[in-house]
Amino acid sequence: MEPRELTDKATGKTVGYFCGKCLHVSALMLIGGHVGEKDERVAAARQAAAEHCGPWFCACGAEAKRPGAECDRCRGQRQTEEADAKERAAFERAEKVAAKDWAGEYVWSDRFEEIFDDIGELLGRYEDEGEEPPDYVWECEPEKLKLDAEDILEAQLDCQEAPDGAADHLTTDDRTELQALLDGWLEKRSVKWWWKAYRRAVLLREETSDG
Repeated sequence: MEPRELTDKATGKTVGYFCGKCLHVSALMLIGGHVGEKDERVAAARQAAAEHCGPWFCACGAEAKRPGAECDRCRGQRQTEEADAKERAAFERAEKVAAKDWAGEYVWSDRFEEIFDDIGELLGRYEDEGEEPPDYVWECEPEKLKLDAEDILEAQLDCQEAPDGAADHLTTDDRTELQALLDGWLEKRSVKWWWKAYRRAVLLREETSDG
């Protein structure tokens, strides 16, 4: 959209530009701050007004959803590359154990999005699907439920729309007592789940290594 110039009636000087579609103003005083020469601010204000309602384009030439943004394809590709790099780095740091020597409790399967306590069962699932298993899977570690007295108090005071300062009536001893009650309640229960810990890689192929 071609931007339109905004001038000061008293001086006739250009003070900014506005979008010809939505009339959003890009004022010179807000573009570039005190850094840069006036001509640079004029160019920046004009460009901002021209691009305000699009169309916008990714560096690859495809249409984007906002100025300077990536298109969906480029964003997805970048995120995949970043995830792959993070996975490789984690594998390099991790302890490795052959599947035949693994004695843990659970491993996580990205493919089936569930935990397995038996490597043979996991491999059987791949066979049933007619697929080759990955080089490795990650061992899972347990995570236990935690209850924090401060978080609970803050959430309940907010939920019940308590006035400012209501929490001041609770002393440090009060908070400590509540935390002790919560800890005691948790000790009598076993609420836990398993998560992919990225600490130990279980090798499904004996030749799998850091390289």
